[in-house]
Amino acid sequence: MSQATKEQLYLAIRLALIEMIAEDFPLPILIDDGFVNFDAERLDLLMQLLKYRKYENQVIFFLVSQGN
Repeated sequence: MSQATKEQLYLAIRLALIEMIAEDFPLPILIDDGFVNFDAERLDLLMQLLKYRKYENQVIFFLVSQGN
């Protein structure tokens, strides 16, 4: 599997778990470089999913700036 595919699978498992426990434990979703290897199509689909999830969980991104 490619690195992006592995990351997508890992993220899918995490989001499924969040979906299962969200009603009892509405914890925030923390993302730290969770999809740096995604292509534009995967990234767009993920953003659509996170826009949906934001109504149930707070979504927090940690971005690392490259360059000055």
